Amino acid sequence: MNVAGFSEALESAVRVRIDFDLAIPLASLPGLIILKLFAWLDRKQERRDAPDILTIISEYADAGNEERLYTDELQILEAAEFDITTAGARLLGEDARRVSSAQIAATLIKVLDNVSRKQDLLNQRVQSRSRLDEPFANRCALLLENFHVGFHKGKPQS
Repeated sequence: MNVAGFSEALESAVRVRIDFDLAIPLASLPGLIILKLFAWLDRKQERRDAPDILTIISEYADAGNEERLYTDELQILEAAEFDITTAGARLLGEDARRVSSAQIAATLIKVLDNVSRKQDLLNQRVQSRSRLDEPFANRCALLLENFHVGFHKGKPQS
């Protein structure tokens, strides 16, 4: 079992209180996307991780980051021409890079820079839908590209 990204996921985990005296760490979405990308690399022939990856990327703005995009990260929203979903994808890329070690970031950059691998990921996501259509495929490609740009732009952890 490949454990790449586990320490990043643990370090960026969100503590969730289950009971008065019990709080458990849950992977943050930036940590989870790192884990999912490595899971996809390890078992991409199973085609089960690609839909999760693109779902996380497409829902990041709505997962508690909308206000952040309208305030602290307004430049990302402006660059996305106020498309909140596209801006969220880029913000997730930056956040994932921020929690990545140099080694993890270098590996993921190689994956994201590989046109063939990115196309495999997109194809698996699009093919997982019961209805295949070009607008959906184009939207997935746009979101993945914005995640990629954000990951490149994001600052590595210190």
